[in-house]
Amino acid sequence: MKNKVVRIIVKSIVVLVLAVVAVIGIIGGAVRPIMYSDFYSIRQDICKNPGLNSGFVPQGIAVDEYNGEMVVVTSGYMDDDRPSRIYITNENDESHYVEVYVGDGPSTAHLGGIAISNGMVYICRGSKISVVTLEYLMTAEDKIVIEDSYQMINTASCCFADEKYLYVAEFASGGSYEKDHYVETNDGIYSGICSVYS
Repeated sequence: MKNKVVRIIVKSIVVLVLAVVAVIGIIGGAVRPIMYSDFYSIRQDICKNPGLNSGFVPQGIAVDEYNGEMVVVTSGYMDDDRPSRIYITNENDESHYVEVYVGDGPSTAHLGGIAISNGMVYICRGSKISVVTLEYLMTAEDKIVIEDSYQMINTASCCFADEKYLYVAEFASGGSYEKDHYVETNDGIYSGICSVYS
């Protein structure tokens, strides 16, 4: 009799917990679009994120126009020793990729953020920003060879470009991502900086 009561209590608690989780999920799904209405009002589905089932680890994304068509470029590295990639996706959700080479060899290093401005593509590669033209990236068959790279004053983890400036920021999170650059505020110490280039 005692075991039967305990089982009923345990089952009741499990059902109650599942019901609470379900209610929170339903409320969250209904409330989220209201809470973030500004975001959802301008959100637009463009394409699927390519390469996710091939070992591709996406790191950066940029959108621009090429020959009158919107294109989405996604940079990242592979989870094995294959060369890093840049995926190019068009408005019809058709994708292909180019492998990234530096000099005469494949780049298997961390390929970070990517940005496009004024026909130039900026690619984060460790402590450097590499630059290729959008035309070269779009017309490459299966690989691009990076010739031009510039040393940054900080780690180039992510980047953004507008008409006037290139912004290069570093990721910092303590442990293996600890940085020498830091800012002390009333809230504490924050590491990592964003450098700006015209």
